[in-house]
Amino acid sequence: MLSRQLNFLTKFTSLTLVGSFIFFNSPNLLKAQTPNSSSSYSSTNTKNQAKNSSRNGLPVNRIAGGSRGSCLASNHRLVALVPEENINLTASNSPKLFFYIPATTNPHQIEFVLRNQNDELVYETFIDISQQSGIVSINLPNSANFNGLEVNQNYHWYLSMICDPMRRSHDLVVEGWIRRVELETALKQKLQDFNHIKQAELYHQKGIWHDALAASAEEPNSSQWSELLNSIGLEDLAQEPLIQSDRISTSARQ
Repeated sequence: MLSRQLNFLTKFTSLTLVGSFIFFNSPNLLKAQTPNSSSSYSSTNTKNQAKNSSRNGLPVNRIAGGSRGSCLASNHRLVALVPEENINLTASNSPKLFFYIPATTNPHQIEFVLRNQNDELVYETFIDISQQSGIVSINLPNSANFNGLEVNQNYHWYLSMICDPMRRSHDLVVEGWIRRVELETALKQKLQDFNHIKQAELYHQKGIWHDALAASAEEPNSSQWSELLNSIGLEDLAQEPLIQSDRISTSARQ
């Protein structure tokens, strides 16, 4: 009896040692024990690296904060009609940028400034605005003094609402970045054959925001204008009127 028990214990111990050896020396079995923690760590690192690489430390502020002595007639804010991205794209050398100007207690000026990626001034303009709220478009000119945006170059823009010309530190300011990209020939041809609505749709699909909004602005009563603003969380501004160019006066310094 004792002999059989000892024989059983000897076999059990041998099997246990063999099983342990196979388990700890089999890469497939070891891999099966820890795939989730390993792949999850790699995935998280990849996402963080992608996020960090897409954010180049470029300042973006699409909604202006308040200031002392503000000239605003309500609690509405100055807003740039752009997505909350570091750089928004255009395919035009003289694109349009759109801004919501809130109602004010008196007529005032807004200042638009464009600087290149070396922080050199390339364009500046002052626009007289009435007290009424609405959406203003600023068209970057293509003139003898300013040849427009260069391809694959970043530009830093600012729009300031000047409430008190003697205290510019009280300006309400929005800012962001724009980059011009070159379109493929086939895409250019397709856009030429499309109407404004189809152009806006295609630009939006390609991630070219400024041109999508500019094309849609040609048909502001269409549902697409509202859909574009809704896509960037600015649906409350979809019903605001576009201020016509004959209601503003511009003086440029280039």
